[in-house]
Amino acid sequence: MSGRLVATDLDGTLLDNNSKMSELNLNALKTLEQKNVLRVIATGRSLYSAKKVLDASLPIDYLVFSSGAGIMDWKTGEIIYNRCIDNEKVEYIIELLKSENLSFMVHNTIPNNHHFLYYEGNSENTDFHKRISVYNGYGNNINGKKWVGNAAQFVAIVENPALSKHIGALLPDMNVIRTTSPLNGESTWIEIFPKDVSKATGIDFIAKKYGISVSEIISVGNDYNDIDMLNYAGNSYVVENAPHDLKEKYLVIPSNTNDGFARLMSNVFNFF
Repeated sequence: MSGRLVATDLDGTLLDNNSKMSELNLNALKTLEQKNVLRVIATGRSLYSAKKVLDASLPIDYLVFSSGAGIMDWKTGEIIYNRCIDNEKVEYIIELLKSENLSFMVHNTIPNNHHFLYYEGNSENTDFHKRISVYNGYGNNINGKKWVGNAAQFVAIVENPALSKHIGALLPDMNVIRTTSPLNGESTWIEIFPKDVSKATGIDFIAKKYGISVSEIISVGNDYNDIDMLNYAGNSYVVENAPHDLKEKYLVIPSNTNDGFARLMSNVFNFF
């Protein structure tokens, strides 16, 4: 197997449980450049959030952020791709989520999508309050305010994973993505994007730019929001710390705390 583009998830995959990158994983990224392989990080984090854990000198080529709503050329800092939900649809989704009594955030457009308004439905959802505190100063209560303009995404935080399918059925013209909370590792985050937004579409945009075929793409993930890119890439892997049902479907490599990414790259590209 050969590869011309490697796309990896960030939290729980490339980073350890303390949001740190090991020396082995860092060296693997450096060595991939010597092998003329494009290095892409595909994360659910916003650009603001990603920059909190990624150094500007990190040896990668592209950052696919906000689950594919935006793409940055990492070396130049230029945002080369972004998508949003139009204002009319935003207003509709706000009322829909309110009617479902869900706690949710609606985020500004890229690159300012770390700013958001929030609505508290289920007041017992502690993960919801934790996310607000993490973004202290960037979130405001939506009560009494009318949303004006487009939005990058919605994030609804729930305890029942089955609600993601329910919301998906109510919004068939949107891409509704389920992911496990990176804050407590237990709650489910339901992320709502335009239909053409996913980690897969972001990676595909980059691949087409360089004339790279799907068979030449390697993807590595750890959670449900990686499924689209895992299904898209010609060669896909999940780390040992991924949910059991994902490990039954994809090839498994060592965990994020055991340099799974670097070990895979070493095997594929014959280095270290």
